[in-house]
Amino acid sequence: MRTPNASLLALPLALAACGGPDPIAPIDGEPPAAACRFDGVQASPVVGASPVHRATPVELQWAGAIDAIDIEVRADGAPVKGEVLLGATSAVFVPHALYPVDSRVEWRATACGDVHEGWFGVGALAHPLVDVGALVGGAPFEVDLRAAHLEAPSPNDPLAEVLLRFHLAPAFLVTFAHVEEGQATVLLAPAFVADDGSVRQDMSRPMAIAKVPLEGNPYLFLPRTDLELALGTGAATLRGADLVLGLDAARLEDGRLVAELDLREVAFTDGEEPCDVVARLSDDACRPCADGVPSCVPLVMHDIVGVSSSHGLDVPPLGGGHLP
Repeated sequence: MRTPNASLLALPLALAACGGPDPIAPIDGEPPAAACRFDGVQASPVVGASPVHRATPVELQWAGAIDAIDIEVRADGAPVKGEVLLGATSAVFVPHALYPVDSRVEWRATACGDVHEGWFGVGALAHPLVDVGALVGGAPFEVDLRAAHLEAPSPNDPLAEVLLRFHLAPAFLVTFAHVEEGQATVLLAPAFVADDGSVRQDMSRPMAIAKVPLEGNPYLFLPRTDLELALGTGAATLRGADLVLGLDAARLEDGRLVAELDLREVAFTDGEEPCDVVARLSDDACRPCADGVPSCVPLVMHDIVGVSSSHGLDVPPLGGGHLP
């Protein structure tokens, strides 16, 4: 058996020790290419955001370096055509046309063999946020919920929906008191509907204040709070109210409200008990509130609008609202 030459075995080591070529060194001094990496992805709108306007782009940011990205977008399952603008660590998908009203938009981004997905919901508004600053000091918006669409309590029939809205839908006023550094200070005043159909401020009940972030989306999300509003000859409390208002140039559009309506202090002029009205006209019934009193029903409304009021808004009384 022939023994290998030891000097030949040692030759590569000797070359390396004497400064010979390193098999993994970059050629001509060029740095090695960065490994493709597509992680730490952040999306705007955030996953699950709803509603946003119908021209909303999909914006992605990530950590790492990629050489290409594929972004697929669908609205209610149908492909959406658009253009992708690619930066070093960001990409923007801009749709060529408006998404359908009230559609679910899903996106899927693929790079470096990794996939990230998300979705958001669009409303009826087709434009970004208007200049809210121009509304500061202007007339308040009248919001009469009797003109909105009632989803819950679930009406028995179309006529029952009209009657439920007449009995259960309160009114309020909304105004913008201040705008600064991407935030708007919004005042929400309890109100009543006068004989002439106008919405007037109810000075006997406290006004709510909220600071709302402005991020280009025309839908303003008011912080969850309890609102005491006039109803019948008494008062109803919207508990844990989630209120979204769509801001157009001259009015409020496409608003949504989800709350628990506490009817314990409500009285109707015909003497019928509020919970009996709910049972007679809907598929729902009063259920226990958080304190156990069986006087609460779900209140879900959409298509809320607000028109400019011809009546001013008196700032006091304040309190009872939410100020983050």
